[in-house]
Amino acid sequence: MNCLAILVNGFEDSEAITTIDVLRRAGINVDTVSMYQEKIIKSAHGFKVEANKTLKEIDYTSYDILLLPGGPAVFKELHQMEAISLIILDYAKKNKIVASICAAPSLVGKLGLFEGKKYTCFPGCDGPITKGTNTGKEIVVDGNFITARSMYYSADFALAIIEKALGSSKAKEIKAQIMGKN
Repeated sequence: MNCLAILVNGFEDSEAITTIDVLRRAGINVDTVSMYQEKIIKSAHGFKVEANKTLKEIDYTSYDILLLPGGPAVFKELHQMEAISLIILDYAKKNKIVASICAAPSLVGKLGLFEGKKYTCFPGCDGPITKGTNTGKEIVVDGNFITARSMYYSADFALAIIEKALGSSKAKEIKAQIMGKN
């Protein structure tokens, strides 16, 4: 199982790093991918992170899961990048997992992909979302879409992705592991 984690300047630190960490603990291969030519990305809180690859170095269709962290990057960068919309549409069309947290569900929702579905996002970030029902819940899984409300729920978000991709027993195993219960 392979995951494409999109990173741009201003990504929310915990939403990316915590989620990637927990997914890797479950044995999911996660490639962090810069949408720029350079691999060094600066997080919303000033940490510099080196992505594994750039978008030009990968075949985005070869991944099973798309991970979209939130943060200021969503509205400052990602909403203006046509490439991210094309990737999201491709994953949705192929019924692959599209996991977005905080402000990032707006990238999926602006494309009308939540039509007839439930989702959640950070309060006030649903303006661009054209269809669907915002539940306001912490985590929502509806079909191949997984959404989370905020960075506070990053570990639960990752566990929801694991459950969808690898099953509930693997998610329970990893939850026990990260809670120090095994």
